[in-house]
Amino acid sequence: MVQGGKYVKVEPGVEIFVQDTGQGKPIVFIPGWTFTTEVFHKQVEHFQETNRVVVLDPRSHGRSSVTMHGNDYATHGADLAKVIEALELKDVTLVGWSFGCLTMWEYVRQHGTRDLKSLVFIDLSPKPLSTNHEQDWVEGPLDEIAAAYNYYLRDSEKQREFIEAYATGVMVQSALTPVK
Repeated sequence: MVQGGKYVKVEPGVEIFVQDTGQGKPIVFIPGWTFTTEVFHKQVEHFQETNRVVVLDPRSHGRSSVTMHGNDYATHGADLAKVIEALELKDVTLVGWSFGCLTMWEYVRQHGTRDLKSLVFIDLSPKPLSTNHEQDWVEGPLDEIAAAYNYYLRDSEKQREFIEAYATGVMVQSALTPVK
């Protein structure tokens, strides 16, 4: 067991790191792509005073198992269901940030809303992909996203290039000092 956290086994060889603190109605925070439990530390500080607060590192993020399979939102939704079941959570408020929203939509698609009280979506359109990017609120034109995926994300060297450019050009809106 890690200080301030524990692991939930979601399949053989795959464990999800979970921080679980506070008491009361549960709020589960799900970070976006490349982020971990750390991104919600201020929310944990605040809400643990009145609620049970659960924050997880999705599969292949942070302190969770890194796997070569299941790194998709259908599997992340299934992993979330296993975490909710293992922690025996009921009447849950799910809070997803960015791609964490995709995990929530997958959870609802697969398991419905039976154990849920509410859903909070932060910074991602309910329709992130569309061929009609002129009218729909989306991440970008589908052909550009597909081209980026095919060019960058299928090769480890190009993947690093993509993640660095995305993190510094899209996710961070201030000057950065390179780390040596």
